[in-house]
Amino acid sequence: MKKMLAVLVLFSACVCSAQVVHHLQGEVVPSSGIDRGVLWVQLEIPGLGGTTQKVVVESDGRFAFDDVPLGIYLLRIMDGAGDEITSEPLNVSPGNTPISVRLPEQKMERPLVGSVSVERVRHQPPKRARRAFLEAQRLSEAGAHERAAAALEKAVTLDSEFIEAHGNLGVQYARLKRYDRAAEEFRLAIAQDPATAQHQSNLALVLLNLGQPAEAEQWARHAVKLDGGSAEAHYVLGCVLLMGAETRLKGIDELQVAARDFPKAHWTLAEVYRASGKKELARAEMQRYLAADPHANKPEVEQWISSLR
Repeated sequence: MKKMLAVLVLFSACVCSAQVVHHLQGEVVPSSGIDRGVLWVQLEIPGLGGTTQKVVVESDGRFAFDDVPLGIYLLRIMDGAGDEITSEPLNVSPGNTPISVRLPEQKMERPLVGSVSVERVRHQPPKRARRAFLEAQRLSEAGAHERAAAALEKAVTLDSEFIEAHGNLGVQYARLKRYDRAAEEFRLAIAQDPATAQHQSNLALVLLNLGQPAEAEQWARHAVKLDGGSAEAHYVLGCVLLMGAETRLKGIDELQVAARDFPKAHWTLAEVYRASGKKELARAEMQRYLAADPHANKPEVEQWISSLR
């Protein structure tokens, strides 16, 4: 996988000194092929209840803010899923000179297939290990992934054959971006339970983040062979295949299969179409996502659609 890095160059030009506002223009300049069409730039006014202005980065890397009052802002760079990539203070003043923000190295990251719930545990672990597993589930739902990982580490220490705990520990490590350790846990789960596609799909995603797309594709394809009816397995394979120029179209096919039962695939397809300039297809996929996912953030999705101009 190619490493991706980008430099955000922000230009400031005074529109009208009497109104004391600025028109801000900028450009995301890639150094090694980052997809600029999936980024957002957000200006946040500290201390004013999260007041923000937010614009999409066009496929050619350019963006603009209209009528920005002078003052101190927090500049955030967001990806297509709404996650922050980086942020820094920005002082908008009459004498602004162009500034640049170097984005950290980015790797393609997609949602994990998911954790195993206690209802799906087939193994009969000792009570202490089971209690640790249950505690980890509660902590994960609360977003305390560090503590959830610690509880699962306890569970697998108490019972090294607790396959579901190994799989869930891999999920927690991946969410904490400890991809090497996540891969170790998924491999342990697969070694003990080679017939479960979920572990193999998650290993494929982790390997993708480790920059090992060839092995990631092998595991993703194997997961689909094991469970061809799994929308999540097709989704992961689609994400992996998108990484290769020769397999990109096959990746889109896999995402279309996944989208029948996995709404997130519609969002990913929309991002792919927008990045390639197919705005009508992008709009249609995002509308399908909004209709298919009852938990969708409707204002965010509608803003995304309205940005396709």
